Amino acid sequence: MKSKLVYLIFLTYGFVSCGKSVEEVTPAQAISGTFLAKTYNDVVSPLMTYPINGKTITLQINPVSRDTVQVKVLSTKNGFYSPGD
Repeated sequence: MKSKLVYLIFLTYGFVSCGKSVEEVTPAQAISGTFLAKTYNDVVSPLMTYPINGKTITLQINPVSRDTVQVKVLSTKNGFYSPGD
């Protein structure tokens, strides 16, 4: 009987001392990362897939604050299909 009581106390202590750490993910953190463009769509041209002319476009999204991100466009000049166009 005493061993059951000790076991019950030990088990109860184990459950009480356990806790899940929950870290809040902000909206900016949820969308952060590196993304590679797969398609290009324009009103004039049909849907095209990258790489176009052997070039790709990568977006780097970094959180700045809780609801703000910084977007870096990593690309080389690619004629009409450049990010600036």
